[in-house]
Amino acid sequence: MYKMILLMVLFPLLLNSQEVVTNIKFKGKYEATQIENKVGFTDLDGDFFMFTESETLSIYKWENELWALIGSLPSPLGRNILHYVQAPNNSRFFIKNGLYYRIFQDYLQVIDIKNSNIVSEHDLRPHGIKFHNPMGIYGTHYFFYTNYGRTQTYYHYDLVGDELEILDIPKSDELYIMRDNIIAGTTSQNNAYFFDAKINSDTLFNLTHRVGKLINYSIPDSTFIYKYVNEDVIIKINKNQEITEYNCWPDSFLLYNKLYVYGNKLITVLSQFENNTRQDSVTIYNLETCQVEYGFNTEPLGQYINNIKFHESEKMPENIIIIGFEGYDPGDGIETEYYYIDYKNKKHTSISGFATMNPYSSFIYDGNLYSVVSTVGLGGSYASLLKYDVTTGSAEKIPHEKNYITHSIQMGLEKENKLFFASNNTMEEPAIWTLDHQNTFTKQLPVDLNDNLGINFVKQVITEFDELYFVNANGLYSMVDSGKLIISFDKKTPLINEETPLVAIYGNKIAVSKHHKDYIMFEVYDVTTGVIDTITKELPGVSSYHKKAGPYIFFNNYEAGGHLYSYNFFTKTFYDYPDLHYPGPIHEGEESAFIEFSKLTTLVSYTTYFFNYNTGEIKKIEKDYDDYTDYFSGHDSSFYICESYNNSVIELYKKNGEKIIIYNGKGSVYRNDSYQKMENSKTTVLVAYENNSCHLIANDLENTEVTTIPHRRNPNGDLFYNQHKNSALLYTELNGIKNYYLYEPFKELTLIESNAEQEFLFSDLQDSLAVLMFYKKDSVIRVVVYDRIFQTYANFELADSDCLFRNTRGGIRIQKNKFVINSSCSTGFELWILDVKEQSIKPMIDLNPGSAGSYPDKFTRYKDWVYFTAYKNDSNKQWYRIDVEGKISEINFVEKNTLQIYPVPSDNYIQLSGDFVQYSVYNSDGKKVLEGNDYKSGQLVETSFFQPGVYFIIALDKLQKSWSGGFIKF
Repeated sequence: MYKMILLMVLFPLLLNSQEVVTNIKFKGKYEATQIENKVGFTDLDGDFFMFTESETLSIYKWENELWALIGSLPSPLGRNILHYVQAPNNSRFFIKNGLYYRIFQDYLQVIDIKNSNIVSEHDLRPHGIKFHNPMGIYGTHYFFYTNYGRTQTYYHYDLVGDELEILDIPKSDELYIMRDNIIAGTTSQNNAYFFDAKINSDTLFNLTHRVGKLINYSIPDSTFIYKYVNEDVIIKINKNQEITEYNCWPDSFLLYNKLYVYGNKLITVLSQFENNTRQDSVTIYNLETCQVEYGFNTEPLGQYINNIKFHESEKMPENIIIIGFEGYDPGDGIETEYYYIDYKNKKHTSISGFATMNPYSSFIYDGNLYSVVSTVGLGGSYASLLKYDVTTGSAEKIPHEKNYITHSIQMGLEKENKLFFASNNTMEEPAIWTLDHQNTFTKQLPVDLNDNLGINFVKQVITEFDELYFVNANGLYSMVDSGKLIISFDKKTPLINEETPLVAIYGNKIAVSKHHKDYIMFEVYDVTTGVIDTITKELPGVSSYHKKAGPYIFFNNYEAGGHLYSYNFFTKTFYDYPDLHYPGPIHEGEESAFIEFSKLTTLVSYTTYFFNYNTGEIKKIEKDYDDYTDYFSGHDSSFYICESYNNSVIELYKKNGEKIIIYNGKGSVYRNDSYQKMENSKTTVLVAYENNSCHLIANDLENTEVTTIPHRRNPNGDLFYNQHKNSALLYTELNGIKNYYLYEPFKELTLIESNAEQEFLFSDLQDSLAVLMFYKKDSVIRVVVYDRIFQTYANFELADSDCLFRNTRGGIRIQKNKFVINSSCSTGFELWILDVKEQSIKPMIDLNPGSAGSYPDKFTRYKDWVYFTAYKNDSNKQWYRIDVEGKISEINFVEKNTLQIYPVPSDNYIQLSGDFVQYSVYNSDGKKVLEGNDYKSGQLVETSFFQPGVYFIIALDKLQKSWSGGFIKF
């Protein structure tokens, strides 16, 4: 099915220009986090929209069998999107009345979906909100809560007047929930409580007995369900505050493990472990008559099952109830048993064989009930659809295509007899699929609307070589005076699967690993000669999960039980490791690495190996390091092995094999912000955090110094703010006081600044000169300048009255006393110049005129220039550079090298326009079917023995430039 669609879509374009229609490629943030890339769908008055949320919100509309990009809205820099919001419509997006409420940790945007424009923006930080949890939207009112120190505070935010109000909601041991206009819950005094957003009024119900916690919200009749404490009475309260009690049960509720109300049905679960059968009894009562309507005993449950879940969705049929029994076996992992109960027809179906089910994912399509389930295996989590036939009660799992590892699935809507949905792979890159009535998955192949060089999302900037390189969604580029595509990642190259290829750097080479179905290919670029070596290996079942260590790239073969291989792109050698399987964390050093490999039977148990790049030897570490061990690369091919729990033991592992304990003391070391490898010295700094103290452990391979700061680290960021050569700026906080230090190992620690109310905006460190920029509440910018060498300290204030609110995220020094900063003055982010000598801040240039802002980012110093990306014309991000005088120029990109092939379509031969030192022909599966050398323009290439289909050619000219094209063989 996939190949047929590919051929039909490619044919017209191949006839014209040998270009290939590519998939829309959706990218998320590339930092090493667990942030998911959000995808959502909505139907507005018959128009079908899709959203992708990452650094930029992209809005697509389904038109003429294609997803048309109708809007692209960048995130305000420094604002982190809330990715794990469970919205009322179960789509991870708050959508009401044609508006998308885009929720950040401390910010809110209201977006008109059809017009793809921002209606309003709301900053919560001036109100003291740094992180919040959304509850719901009612009219122009936004409700949320904060949770600091296990204390919940509930808020109402007026989106028209930008006014924040703390709701006087009683304290509770449980979180309140919001459904439509009602916030409901139970107070800590065991009273039922409602807040009605419609009339801005609350009610503390005067019931005859104390109530326990809110049991659930019953979707069919829109009621909140409570029960009395120590009384066998169920209470229903509807949104009109009408109360109904039910109290005619034969057994005490104290016997039951779980209660749940769905419409007029009460479902109870009772554990019955007599004779060690480990079976639970499920009973469904009619609330109106108190009669049993259906009941059964479960199959024997696993000994580790200890959690019972009722699954609910507005899209489920009313007569179906799903109950999940879940637990965790430390030997075999997650174990589950699910029951689909059709109480109307008095039957149930037991389903197992997967790890978890998304409790909000169930929906009806084509008369069947579908749910998203996941299975844990080698490589991670595999999400599938579970199809339940409502008529017969049978169930089956519908997996994705072979080798596509799905980390999550987000359901969409039915359109034109197809169900649209998105699935994320292990890199959290989503792809869009459809499911038809025959349970066939088809990946969508719309026109690539983001083919503007793909610079909207820069994954990596490489500054180690004489040329500047960067990596993005479309490929590896070189860039100095102009930009040039070196290695393509898009669908014009046959061996690209759904994930961004791995890019590995070692010595003078940049390697890219690609795979597709049963082949793996490595393209290795020599930055000295400009030559690209291409190596292809046939490997059925090759995984999409690749990792690197030095010049080695590791990959698995899932059809062989996770069999591990590696490729050394320096020696062009493949290695086979039959006794090793899934590679976990890899801690790279200069000449070696520590690699944690999982056992074949479980993904939660790792064994650590020491890997030598030069010899290729993998040696098991005999010491049984526990789960709290981490590895940090030091200078001269050394490592620091840190075991942390309540205290930390740090061991220096030298290149010659010598081991020395350099620290055994208080505090815990965390990888994210506990490590700094200093420049221009052999010093490495690790930090052990202990309650309200930071212990900085500096080691230069011979000496160790411990410096203790009696404050906790910055709660909203890293301890290390800037580093230059052998110095670093540190930020700590204690009791609301923010402290900024200049730190140089083996020298005295210097406190530069200490304040409470001022908002940090920007900092820079060069040699011993530190600059910090703050924003005061009275619309004043305050700048602090400290020079350690000359022991000078200065601070000055700049009136900023034109800005209702100043926000700054990122910047870079362009001269000794001048800084380019990415700053907003009430509206969008643009470039500003901070001059500490002249004591001024001024706008530099408006790259994206209007209120949207250009959002400069990726500031990179390279030789005499500063490079950065910024939005141009609202939706297209472009590279720019600034010279030492502050002049800005746009980087132009060289056209892609498109290979001209004729005739198209071909029958028995093809010809190429140009001379090439070598060429390779690949079929649509990525298999190399032909190669040749010393090709002269117009020379015939025999294709009569090719099977009909789509073929791709990659050719190299005498200047070592890569050319690509494609043709169809009839």
